[in-house]
Amino acid sequence: MASGINKIPQPGTCNGSKADHCSSAEECNQEIHMKMCKKIAQLTKVIYALNTKNDEHEASIQALKEAHQEEMQSILTETSETILQYKSKAGEEQELRKHIQTLEDTLEQYKRLKEEALAEVTMCRKQVQGRELMTETNHADRIISLSKEMLHMEPGFEDQLQTNGLGKKEKQSENQSVEFQAIMNEMENLKCENRKLVEEYAQKASRFQVSYEKEKETLKKAMQQSVADVCRQWQQRETEQRKQSEAQEAALQQQVKKLEAELEAKHQKINELKKHSQKLKERLQDLEKQLKETQQENAESKNAVKKLEEELTIAKERLLLQENEILSKTGKCSAIPRSFPLLAYHCFLQPMDPAAVENENRKQHKEELCKIKRQSEEEKKHLKEQLVKGLEDLVKKHTTEIKAVQASMDAERKKLQKNCSASQKISVFYRLHCLMYLLLLLLDSLRMELSEQRASCSCHKKEMEELQEELKNMRALKKQQASFQFLPHRHTVLLIRWYKFNFRLLEEELKAKHKKELDMLKQDHRKEIQNMVSDFSSAQTHLQAKIVSLETELKEVEEKPRKRESRPEDLHLIGCLQDKLSEREEIIKQLTDGRKFQHSLLPSAESHRNRSFSFNPNPGFLTPTAKKKKMDDAPSRVVSVPNLASYAKSFLSCDLRSKRNAPQITKSTSLEQNPSCIKACYPLVQASDSKPAPR
Repeated sequence: MASGINKIPQPGTCNGSKADHCSSAEECNQEIHMKMCKKIAQLTKVIYALNTKNDEHEASIQALKEAHQEEMQSILTETSETILQYKSKAGEEQELRKHIQTLEDTLEQYKRLKEEALAEVTMCRKQVQGRELMTETNHADRIISLSKEMLHMEPGFEDQLQTNGLGKKEKQSENQSVEFQAIMNEMENLKCENRKLVEEYAQKASRFQVSYEKEKETLKKAMQQSVADVCRQWQQRETEQRKQSEAQEAALQQQVKKLEAELEAKHQKINELKKHSQKLKERLQDLEKQLKETQQENAESKNAVKKLEEELTIAKERLLLQENEILSKTGKCSAIPRSFPLLAYHCFLQPMDPAAVENENRKQHKEELCKIKRQSEEEKKHLKEQLVKGLEDLVKKHTTEIKAVQASMDAERKKLQKNCSASQKISVFYRLHCLMYLLLLLLDSLRMELSEQRASCSCHKKEMEELQEELKNMRALKKQQASFQFLPHRHTVLLIRWYKFNFRLLEEELKAKHKKELDMLKQDHRKEIQNMVSDFSSAQTHLQAKIVSLETELKEVEEKPRKRESRPEDLHLIGCLQDKLSEREEIIKQLTDGRKFQHSLLPSAESHRNRSFSFNPNPGFLTPTAKKKKMDDAPSRVVSVPNLASYAKSFLSCDLRSKRNAPQITKSTSLEQNPSCIKACYPLVQASDSKPAPR
């Protein structure tokens, strides 16, 4: 509408020949022109008011959205900061708990030591008491035995006294008294020793108690110091956190001010971004094409996953075939020693030259060893080549797939950066991040598969080394069998049986290990495939949800301008004006023909016409050809809302000037009903319908 406002024909001089008289037709044209200008001004004001209201509503909605997003971001940042603070506090609490646990452990250790010391003291006391009881019982037993001996000795002693005399009686009594004194001295010595032991144990117990009390006091002091240190550290941390929070608040206030300034700048940018909203309709088709391409890529990735699964099954089948071959060869190797006892038995039955037998056995043994070496080397080479080829093929496939996906992602990113507007960049970048995350997951899974395959290769190499060692052992066994061929038959049979038994045990152990490793590899591979499929399905559903949300947003963006239709009254007026304009074209043509005829007849009327129409500095055009030329020279239709305001101001100033400078004309109701009063605004209405104002 801004381009049409400047092109409204003003009442003024006409582009005709200059003449001195004014006909009635020209006066009518001038009045029609004035009325049409007024009508057009009213319509433009109404349309401009509607556009400004819609723009204000959009600006308020966008401001609310941005404020909501900023509040959400601020809340998220605050929550993240609080979470980090709580995590740090939780870590500190865990450290303190660990320290407290260590202190409690030390206390428990000291308690255990105390209990052990007390137990030792009690044991010592019990031992002392037991010794005292033992000494007392021994002393009582000795006294009883001595008394019994005395009783037994009394009749014999009396007889001896009677026989030997009184001298002997005195000697015996003296000896008995000496013995009794010696026994009493021993009793006293034992009692003294008992007392000394009791005193020593009491001293030791007091020492243990003193040391325990000292250690307890030291532990209490250490605990108090540690608690005080912890409290001080907590207080220091609280002060530091308060200072940090105050500094953060100041920084946040500064950031808020900066964000407010940025908001003002962004409000200005929003008006510029409105221009790009019309281009979104054209780019919707490109986005749909891109969606189709992404769906095709998803299908291709699924096919690639299926191919990889088929290749894995083929590799597993090859491994099973190789295992069967190895088992068959081990069976052949085990069948070789079975034939040795028969050979030895035949050799024992058929006496031949020992040198010839040894030569033949050595030749056969060498030939068999050479065959086994060749077969094992060929199998090794074949397995290594297969594994290397399989790994190289997988690496090449994965690298090509990753490169293709990265190239497609780069192309999509470039297209979206060129085509998408600022309002959709966020969603598009989110999709790109999701796709990049999926690519990273695929890369991690591929790396894991490569590492597992390398591990399986290393396991196979180890198995091959073990098989080589077994072959070496077999060769050594064969050499021993060749050396023991000339021994007696029973000895050789026993040796062969022992070797067979050992070989069977080794075979069974190797088979069990190999089966376990294969089962583990199969389980790991199945788990990885299930995880890959679940990740891929979740990512696919997430992308589909995002695509649906984008489509809904685009539909809403498309439906917004449709909802902003003009009122039915305006549509009715515009339809009536178009009908009237189509009816009055012929009248204007007739008037133009009459004007041309008058110009040709009266060339001297230009001066008078210039004098009569010189009050308006802005010349107007009533002919449709001149007006079309002027409309073609108009600028493009896409103009922002402030430019509309400037155009409206210029139009109003021109209208006021025309009202001031124009001669006063009496209003008549016949002009409103006259069909010739509406033709002048027909091109302007067409322009307004064909080119809607930007919103």
